[in-house]
Amino acid sequence: MIYFPSQVMLKKLSTVVKKRREELHISQSELSKGICTQTTISTLENNSYFNKWEIIPEIIKRLNIDLDKFEEEYSYRYGETNLKKVEGSLLNHEFVDAKSLLTDIKRENIDSKELLSKYYCYQGILQLYTDTSLDEALSDFSTAIDEHLTHNNQWTISWSYLGMALSYKRLNMKKRTDYYLKLAIKELDKLFSKFESGNDLCHITRLSLIITIFAYSINDKQLAIIQSKKTILFLKKHFSFYCLKDFYYIQGLALKNSDEDESLTFLTRAKQLEELYSYSSFQLLLNLCE
Repeated sequence: MIYFPSQVMLKKLSTVVKKRREELHISQSELSKGICTQTTISTLENNSYFNKWEIIPEIIKRLNIDLDKFEEEYSYRYGETNLKKVEGSLLNHEFVDAKSLLTDIKRENIDSKELLSKYYCYQGILQLYTDTSLDEALSDFSTAIDEHLTHNNQWTISWSYLGMALSYKRLNMKKRTDYYLKLAIKELDKLFSKFESGNDLCHITRLSLIITIFAYSINDKQLAIIQSKKTILFLKKHFSFYCLKDFYYIQGLALKNSDEDESLTFLTRAKQLEELYSYSSFQLLLNLCE
């Protein structure tokens, strides 16, 4: 079901419904039959006080309105705008602020499966870091993945799988931790492969960084090395130094007990890149993985 609970959306929806009804030469009475009263349709079309949002899907269906086109053209971006604020706080580890922002969002106002997936993913992360309810966190991550999956939201799904891995680590369930970490990496690989250009590079790199550090935290040094190499190649391919230092540093640490010379090479490279942007301190991110 799609929701349109705002005055901005009501104005746009009233115009579309009236225009489409007149195109089909349907009276208000005919449109309302079996759905609501003629007065309700009149209220909707006149952009008056209207609160029967539950009938909108039936009206849209009867008028054969292209829902995807309508959402794309008329979306008032309530969910996207507010979830971006939550996302910004989460990426800066400002969990209390993120929780406050998410609490202010009305879930029923979020107007697409992709955004609903983000909503539940972010709620799951906050369960991990503010409420520490693992059952609730796992439920939110599962909802983000199972109920709101689309072909466009690998970033959110990868974060959700990573959240599940973090949850199962806290429950000391190693097999499930490893399983969901691999699923998170699989979704991340899709982002690497289809990436073209734009601001998403920073988001993808940050996601890869926390995945890499998480692999290191569960003592899967080989996976941490593989993920570091993969991300370094991705960054070089797109001529970016963003967090490059961090990946050299992790690779150096992961190699420390197996190949001292190669470890020193990567740690030296990290040192040389010290002045370049680093997403966050290694220790802080490592603490988040505990």
